[in-house]
Amino acid sequence: MSNLLKSENWLPSMTVKNILEHICARLAVPDIDSNECDLIRAHSYKTDKEHFETMAREYSVKYAQAI
Repeated sequence: MSNLLKSENWLPSMTVKNILEHICARLAVPDIDSNECDLIRAHSYKTDKEHFETMAREYSVKYAQAI
């Protein structure tokens, strides 16, 4: 989980914009060394990013389509 979203780091002054910017940054540069990351996909990301991105696109088409 993101440090920003942990209760001890939460501030009432945070806006939806702050949170969305943080989420976008996390998606743009994934933390593949965290314990939360799938080890097989993290290895693929590190060793063959082109293959990783191809698989990610295929999964998106297969599982993220609206019904």
